[in-house]
Order: sequence, then structure tokens, then C-alpha cells
Amino acid sequence: MRCGKIFFSAAILIFITMIVTIGIAFLMVPWTSNLKDSIVEFLNNDSQTIAVTGIAFIVFGTILLAVLFRINRRMYFNIQMGSHLVSVDTKAIETYLNAYWEKSLPSSKVFSDVVTKRNNIEIIVRFQELPSEDLEIFLENVERELSKALSKAFFYNKTFTFSFSIPS
Repeated sequence: MRCGKIFFSAAILIFITMIVTIGIAFLMVPWTSNLKDSIVEFLNNDSQTIAVTGIAFIVFGTILLAVLFRINRRMYFNIQMGSHLVSVDTKAIETYLNAYWEKSLPSSKVFSDVVTKRNNIEIIVRFQELPSEDLEIFLENVERELSKALSKAFFYNKTFTFSFSIPS
């Protein structure tokens, strides 16, 4: 997992915890006399509004928690191998890609990510520096070699999307 995803996940988890805690506190207010007495003066004895607010916070926090789990769930794509359907984790492809970049561009740092959409693979790459050869020739070689590698290692024979960004 990249550092950005870890930071994003931690931030969302902290935010979700705060939202759920606030929701529970709002639900407890109508039944906690000391806290209720001080707040009731401000809200003019409208405890139903407090309970509804508490439920809203809990629902909102639960939705955010579901989104967090959806973002961090493992991503698979399915490959038909004869009469069997095989699921492959995208992390396996990312590991394979990292080894490929270390072999083909040992002096450069390359960041890659694999996304599956409708059982198709998208490889997203960010180069820190460009290779010394012509960019078009380099990209054609990468496409050819990655197609062979995906076919050989994962039996993936369909086309894939290769997106890249280069430093300006």
C-alpha cells in the first residue's frame, strides 16, 4: 500500500471515530441528567432533535466506514483458464511490475499501480525520470514486454490500458 493510501485511510478512520463518538454522545444526552440539564437550557427541552442528530451522525459514520472498507478491499480480476475461472489479486501484478521496472530501469524510480475495471487491467505508471532512448520506442517495448509477461505469468491475453505520467 502506498504512503498516500495509508495516510488517507488513517485520516478517514480518525474522522469516522469522531463522527460515531459524537453520534453516541448525542444519543446519550437525553438519558444523562447532568449533561442533559446543561444542554436542555440551550436547546429548550428538544431531546428528540438531539436523538435524531445522534442517529444521523451514527449513520454518516457508518457510511464512511463502509466507504473505507470499499476503498481498501483487495481487488481481483477473473481469468478464464479452460473450464476454470481463476481470480488473480492485483497485488501480484504490482509485485511483478515492480520487479520488471527494477530490471528494465534500474537507475530510475518508477511508481506503478494496477486497477481493474470490468475485468480489464489498467496499469498506471509514474516515471521519476525518462529513459535515455526515444520515448515512442521505449513505450512500444514496454507494451510488448508487459503483454508477454501478463500472458506468461497470469494467462491474461486481452488488451490492457497503460497510463503514464512523466516529469515536466
